[in-house]
Amino acid sequence: MLSCYLPFLLLFSGLSEGWGGKTASQEPLTFQCQLISSFLNDSWVQNLGSGWLGDLETHRPCGDPSESKLL
Repeated sequence: MLSCYLPFLLLFSGLSEGWGGKTASQEPLTFQCQLISSFLNDSWVQNLGSGWLGDLETHRPCGDPSESKLL
């Protein structure tokens, strides 16, 4: 039964201690949301947004303006 949890335990230990036994960065991570809205006229609006965790993009707009994709 432990064998099915072993990959998760190894991943958790690698994330908590940093890869290669190094300590993780103590720099605080920030989550930023960016929203761009386009107004052609009173009845047409298009919104595009993205989310960033530090330098990593975590959310990206899809083809449908009302949806976003979790990366």
